[in-house]
Amino acid sequence: MDPIFGNLTIENFRGIKQLSLNNLSNLNIITGDNNSGKTTFLEALMILTQNANIGNIFRILKIRENKGVVRPFSRELDDFKILEYMFNVSQNKDNLKVKIYSSNDKIEYLFQLEGKMEKIFVDSEVIEKYLKKSRRFWDLLDNKDSIIIDEETLNFEGVYKFINDKESSNDLQLELFELNDEKIKTNKITANKFNINKLIMDNKRSVNKINYHFISSIDHVLKNDMEFIFKIESFKTEVVGLLKIFDNDIEDILITKENNNYVNCIKCKNKGVIPLSLYGDGIKKVIILADGIIRAKNGVLLIDEIETSIHKRVMKDLFSWLVKASNHYNVQLFITTHSLEVVDEFLDVNNESYFNETRIVTIHNNKDSTIARVLSGEEASSLRENFNMELRK
Repeated sequence: MDPIFGNLTIENFRGIKQLSLNNLSNLNIITGDNNSGKTTFLEALMILTQNANIGNIFRILKIRENKGVVRPFSRELDDFKILEYMFNVSQNKDNLKVKIYSSNDKIEYLFQLEGKMEKIFVDSEVIEKYLKKSRRFWDLLDNKDSIIIDEETLNFEGVYKFINDKESSNDLQLELFELNDEKIKTNKITANKFNINKLIMDNKRSVNKINYHFISSIDHVLKNDMEFIFKIESFKTEVVGLLKIFDNDIEDILITKENNNYVNCIKCKNKGVIPLSLYGDGIKKVIILADGIIRAKNGVLLIDEIETSIHKRVMKDLFSWLVKASNHYNVQLFITTHSLEVVDEFLDVNNESYFNETRIVTIHNNKDSTIARVLSGEEASSLRENFNMELRK
């Protein structure tokens, strides 16, 4: 398959200052130090999959909030804070700008947002209307008899553009994508903490321009997704075979109905039918990865910290299967990892066609920029074998 994303440029998005890399392929292993921007890399790709819908951008930016995780004494960030943290924090607030760009041989993709932050006064009637709709009403008021007055608050004023269906041409350069380019539709945005929720709600979810699926490092704990595995019987059989690596007693997966609730289960020869929730995280991780392959069919699968809950003993079989399945279902893979063992196991996958399409991308933050080294599978394997090179730095 031809890669959907062949290169990537990111400017001033979260912790990434300026990053540009080429020669991405169908299997991309993203590595680097903690806080180097690996997850941000995946979020940038998610943004490029979207239609021209600013609401979906905010929904992507909220993924890190991990709704469903019980965290005592914690609160979710409000939507406007999420907008603030979208920009690289070192920037001047008078000139905020995010640019994410990618292309392949046929199509170019761009998301660009720029503007400035200024303090404005918001009318008390607007504030009261907002508070009455807020689920955190009592958190925001000192007491129920508080007098609501005008408030000074931070406001973002700017414009944004999407391009995700423009035919690529050899003479087209990124510099042409400026916000004053009349050929590209510009959308205005005004956002502060009192109107941003309405802005998101008014921009309802829309179908993605590119099919993608994201798997976080804890999705196998939070979710029990397996329904997409059942869409293809032969695929389900493959997944069951994979689960036997963990427990040879497993003979099937199924969904049962109990008290009007549907329960994901595993059927064993000797132990009978057992809810998936009672199994260990390794088996749950395999299920979530397999389900993700079908969800991302003919698109992009983004996996954050794939090593979580995967023992080294099963890595080779699991990764070999993952590469084979993604190739079969036309899925471009982007996988982040902290583990050199993971990198080595992917380089050792016995699939020559995919080995040629493997890229090891190492991200590193310098003082004024974010840089990346892209190695082909052949280059990375040679450096590991002949020089024992540490590919994560």
